[in-house]
Amino acid sequence: MARPLPPGMDARTSAQVTEPVYLVDLDVDPNNLRYTNGPTVIYDGATYLEGDVRVRISATPTISIINENLQLGYAVLSNLLTGRQVDIYQYYEDTQYLVHLFNGQMGPPSVGDRVVIRCKRYAPLKTPRTRIAAPLANWVPKKGTRFVTIDGTITLE
Repeated sequence: MARPLPPGMDARTSAQVTEPVYLVDLDVDPNNLRYTNGPTVIYDGATYLEGDVRVRISATPTISIINENLQLGYAVLSNLLTGRQVDIYQYYEDTQYLVHLFNGQMGPPSVGDRVVIRCKRYAPLKTPRTRIAAPLANWVPKKGTRFVTIDGTITLE
């Protein structure tokens, strides 16, 4: 079953060339650094500053941001980026439609006229991460316990 596009998306996607607007959220203490390759965007209370941002989404995504106001260069030299979380979104201005493209960790950046950050994806989580058994969960019924319901009997294994 096809899903309808949000209002205004038809015009954006039918153009011969669709230039995505990326929102990049770098988790840096005490405040996040937020940049966009389009005009300044305020989304959900967060301000993404206009800047020359280049994003390459691949097996190892790369973010390249011009080091114009030296704030990002300072964060690199203070070792505030490596190992921290990064989120990359694709944003459609006319519809306020946001797609979360990447969530991972920043690798060691390189600094010059541009700050280039190679990112790595988080390892997939497995569920459950903790075995539910004694002594963590003493309230769990013992193996072999039987529950009788209207639809039949359930025996715990």
